Amino acid sequence: SLKPIYGPGYTGMTNMGNSCYLNSVMQTLFKIPDFIHKYFDGAESIFSNATGDPAEDFNIQMAKLGYGLLSGKYSVPPPPGSPVDADPPGICPRMFKTLIGKGHPEFSTKKQQDVHEFLLHLLTLLERNSKNHENPGECFKFQVEERFQCSTSKKVKYLTRSEVILPLSIPLDAAINKDEVAAYEARKTEAESLGKHLAPDSVVRPRIKFFSCLESFTQSEVINNFYSTAVGNNVTARKTTRLASFP
Repeated sequence: SLKPIYGPGYTGMTNMGNSCYLNSVMQTLFKIPDFIHKYFDGAESIFSNATGDPAEDFNIQMAKLGYGLLSGKYSVPPPPGSPVDADPPGICPRMFKTLIGKGHPEFSTKKQQDVHEFLLHLLTLLERNSKNHENPGECFKFQVEERFQCSTSKKVKYLTRSEVILPLSIPLDAAINKDEVAAYEARKTEAESLGKHLAPDSVVRPRIKFFSCLESFTQSEVINNFYSTAVGNNVTARKTTRLASFP
């Protein structure tokens, strides 16, 4: 019952061989106003001011990709008479993939890669290629504050650091379907003892609220052998982490 739609912002990217990690990141980035402004709205300026080899110019390749995804030029209805279920062609930015992977031991290959690692790599390239110009990657930056309290003197020390990724642990004990998970694990153990396997669609995975992940991030923890300048010795300290700013 789904109907295909076409036009600006509805262009996909073809798989260039295990490139799902790249496609998902780039299509997401070009939904963010900072990236749209620099590489789509400013594409004409980037193209006209280019002086070197376009294949080696990071900003040109980013602008080309932004134009391909957002202009609508490559998202048009199929000709009359085409199969109803014909997939739109999408764009295939091989030149972009080659450039951003150049010299990298992982991203220069056609192997599957980690999205998180690729995003960090791309943010590094953005910073490197935005000298004296706006860097859209700055929109991801936020401040994390760590508070340490000495258990002996009760004095407090604050440290602040800049981050672009918020790592969250998944507290399994906060699952809201613990009984269902336990029942499934019992069935699985019983089946395996009989040399059988449960159907894949019967798997019950823990369901954990996003708030629980954030709560785990901000929970206090005890640090042993923390050197306290207040008492000049190693003590235990209580560490609390919070977000000091938002992206």
